[in-house]
Amino acid sequence: MYLHVVDGPSQAITDIPEVLRVIDANYDFLKDYYAGFAIENVVPAFVGMREEAFDPALAALIALLIVLFVGCITFIVVCCCLRHW
Repeated sequence: MYLHVVDGPSQAITDIPEVLRVIDANYDFLKDYYAGFAIENVVPAFVGMREEAFDPALAALIALLIVLFVGCITFIVVCCCLRHW
C-alpha cells in the first residue's frame, strides 16, 4: 500500500524522514494501538528520473558499424569508377 502523508497547515506532502521520526517517537503507543499490524517498508510515492548509464561497448559497436558501412560504400564507388576508366 502506498500513501501520501500530508502536512495539515501547509497542505504539502511530508518528507519520509519526518514521518519516520514521528513513527519512532510514538512507537510504543502505535505498537499497542495497531497490534497485529506492522509497517513493512516506507518509500516515497514519487518516481525520480534516472539517467541511463553510458555503455562504451555499445558506442564502440555503433561506431564500428558506421565505419564499416562507409568503407563498403566507398569501396563500391571506387570499384565502379575504376571500371569506367
